[in-house]
Amino acid sequence: MIPAQAAEHTGTESTAYAPQEAFVPDAVEAPAEKQSINPRLIHAAGAAGVLIALLVALWLKPDPRGLGTHEQLMLFPCNFHALTGLPCPFCGMTTAFAHMVRGNVREAVLAQPMGAIGFVATIFVLPLALIGLVTGKDLLGKLMRFPWGRFSKVIVAMFAAAWAFKIIVILVDRSH
Repeated sequence: MIPAQAAEHTGTESTAYAPQEAFVPDAVEAPAEKQSINPRLIHAAGAAGVLIALLVALWLKPDPRGLGTHEQLMLFPCNFHALTGLPCPFCGMTTAFAHMVRGNVREAVLAQPMGAIGFVATIFVLPLALIGLVTGKDLLGKLMRFPWGRFSKVIVAMFAAAWAFKIIVILVDRSH
């Protein structure tokens, strides 16, 4: 009931509510167009990121345990490994990168198979970034728009298999 009706209401009339007028703005502004970032800038950043990752991997000395190389970057040891004595699903990733950048594929796969695969994927991105930087074509954008979600179950299964492999490698190594 609107206030004017409430004041006149004596109790015998209908108590139906009168509809309120909705507020409608005089003019609705269109949203501002998004400014897209220059693809060359994105590709320069992508190439720089890959090169930095590769240089850091080259600078690191692969830990002979097959995990823990990241500690040289002043990062904490893996809590899961510290508590259980077993590697977490990501243990050995940095070690694998440090081995792969040196061409030690066998040691990289033993350290973490997904780390070795990640290194190959990283190497694949570098030429795309450089070509996009030179040509201005949005190659990294195309890569990012790829429907990766369709492969999420496969990627998770690959991580699980790599984790199981890493645990087996550590258990076999302990038995010797």
